[in-house]
Amino acid sequence: MTFKILSIDGGGMRGVIAAQLLKLIEAELVRLTGKRLHQYFDLIAGTSSGSITAANLTLGKSAAQVLDLFIQNGRRIFPYRGTWGYLSPQRLPLILRHGLSAPKFAHTGLATVLRENLGGRSLSDFERQTPKLLIPTYDTMLRHPVIFKTWESAWYSKIRLWEAVLCSASAPTFFPSYFLPVGGYSGSFIDGGVAANNPTTCAITSALHLGYTLKDIRVLSIGTGENTYGYPYKDTQHWGLTQWAARILDVLMDGPQDVMEETAQQIVTLGDRYPNHYLRLQPKLSNLFLDHVLDAELRQELTLALKGKRPQVREDIDDASPENIAVLKVLAQGYFKNQRLRIPVSYNETKNTTITEAFEVWVSSSVTSPQDGFAMEEWS
Repeated sequence: MTFKILSIDGGGMRGVIAAQLLKLIEAELVRLTGKRLHQYFDLIAGTSSGSITAANLTLGKSAAQVLDLFIQNGRRIFPYRGTWGYLSPQRLPLILRHGLSAPKFAHTGLATVLRENLGGRSLSDFERQTPKLLIPTYDTMLRHPVIFKTWESAWYSKIRLWEAVLCSASAPTFFPSYFLPVGGYSGSFIDGGVAANNPTTCAITSALHLGYTLKDIRVLSIGTGENTYGYPYKDTQHWGLTQWAARILDVLMDGPQDVMEETAQQIVTLGDRYPNHYLRLQPKLSNLFLDHVLDAELRQELTLALKGKRPQVREDIDDASPENIAVLKVLAQGYFKNQRLRIPVSYNETKNTTITEAFEVWVSSSVTSPQDGFAMEEWS
């Protein structure tokens, strides 16, 4: 029996990309299997903004509803943006409480949105429910990752779902750490992305602990956009604490994420023997890539949304402006519709295919072919 994992990266407002991709994927899944995301997957894992998506999907909401959540509530979570946002009068209570080095945002907006959408249920309320839910976070007091799992009886089982998500989404420099006292234990939690912004390896490990073999596992991994703007040596050679402070979070999350992606792919495919057991969807964050994946229809849609302004793909995780959301949505749509992937069809042959076709192959490895289609035992 296969064990199907949906893994969703963190990325702040770039979670719009993941939600839009999942909206398109859910439509295909219904067409192929008659099931929605929460009915099809056995485990959903999400970090940071990915935990917001994962938790809402686990509750049975559609990907379209999750996308609307980001669009309608982005400004409540990130009420101002950019460097000038640090000078916003709204930050005065933060500065008075935390000092001049205060985080950019208070928890108020994020916590309110999470309570409204996730309610007052605890993790233990989902102990016997499918899909299982996995949420990574990081305890600064223990200096150790903590992986919230709905199916385990643990010290954290009685915490509310919205608090687990808040822990995972408390990105350093953007939000304060979240203090969580539970049953004699207390921790100071920050964004799970510092440990596993791509939670796929955490989900694979959990599947193995549940008794499944590597050959049983299928993974669909959804990103929030690959950063493409580098930091040239002519700049970094001169940087010190001040210059790195604004960028170090991106660097520390990007590096481990790339390693985890490669590791997860090799583990699940058993060293590429079963390539159709793993599918990763991750568009690039660049104006050039956006131009590459836009067709005439999407280009017109974006032009209307931006009222003729030139589109700009941004890596910012706190830009909840309507213009940025429009760009992220269309980037995801264009990627899903027009980007082509190379997938193996035999030991030494690959072919270009649409993402829809690649997804069909991935689904077929779980529901139609006990021999895993073109995955060859003699590849070893």
